[in-house]
Amino acid sequence: MKIVCIARRDSAAPAESFDELGDAEIKQAMQFAVEGFVREIYSIADGSGAVIVAEADSVEAAKAKLDRLPFAQAGLLEIEYVPVKAYRGLAKLAEA
Repeated sequence: MKIVCIARRDSAAPAESFDELGDAEIKQAMQFAVEGFVREIYSIADGSGAVIVAEADSVEAAKAKLDRLPFAQAGLLEIEYVPVKAYRGLAKLAEA
């Protein structure tokens, strides 16, 4: 299942917290990409976090995986999980 994960930084956390864990966060995210869990990853334009398009068996499985990110382990992220599927309008177009 495809899941869009919106990870927002805790705005109350000091910037140093993110600086200290930044390299480890990048390394873990890239490992998730190598494993096929992370399919796409984007920075939110205002720098407040990231959007990850992930492939997992369930929202719970995606949460368990992203809970391993250093920022998440340090309590620096709030992550919203949105399961998605193909746009239903495409099927209607195919029928036309």
